[in-house]
Amino acid sequence: MHVCGSVLGALLLAQASSWRAVPPFGGFVAGRTGTPLVARRGERRISRMQAAEATLEENTAAVSPEVTEAVSRIREAASAKTVEKGVLIEAMRLVEKKKGALKKAGLTKDWKEKLDGTWRLIFTAGDDGKGLGYVFFEACQTWRPSASPKPSIENGVFLFGIPVLTFSGPFKWSDATTTLAFTFDKLKAGPLELSIGSWESEEKMEKMQGPSFKFIWIDDQIVVARGRSGGLAVWLKDSD
Repeated sequence: MHVCGSVLGALLLAQASSWRAVPPFGGFVAGRTGTPLVARRGERRISRMQAAEATLEENTAAVSPEVTEAVSRIREAASAKTVEKGVLIEAMRLVEKKKGALKKAGLTKDWKEKLDGTWRLIFTAGDDGKGLGYVFFEACQTWRPSASPKPSIENGVFLFGIPVLTFSGPFKWSDATTTLAFTFDKLKAGPLELSIGSWESEEKMEKMQGPSFKFIWIDDQIVVARGRSGGLAVWLKDSD
């Protein structure tokens, strides 16, 4: 189970050599330079992410500068929830219209892998603006493309970082349409877990029928998709 939200975890650091001492209570370990090793690893990870994002933005700008601007607006909405609803919807629709060009340029080929992790739902509405809009409660989707025996999805509602209600099941991905069809076969409410799936629903999933998301944009920060019913949604990366 993945807990969404700002949760501070204890860091367990192993002693790598005799010249590095592990302080009590999971403190930082300093190397010869005196810089905390955890901090350096974090900086390297951030640096790699920034380099990847910069490359993605350059390639996207080469295909469509409009998409770069629209994605920037969507990221702003995801992080601050300050972009007006109509402006955000128009930004999502613009990216959706340009997705064919993005796919032709090869910018969607790693979207399935980028989905891996837990994403917090930020916004959901129809093209006309009707619907929930910005989401101010904890609702998360966890996608695991490499799960065995099948890729998995988990949809949960959380209270103070604690899962209250979660649905989970398998999904199937289509590279051709960047669509994810899924079904839920398990429900968990607190300590109670129930099997709710049926062969019929999984059979529909295999045929890319039933519930699905058609993805408009995926990067290391945000996910944008349109549901089978026509609604638009934005998620913000919460954890790996």
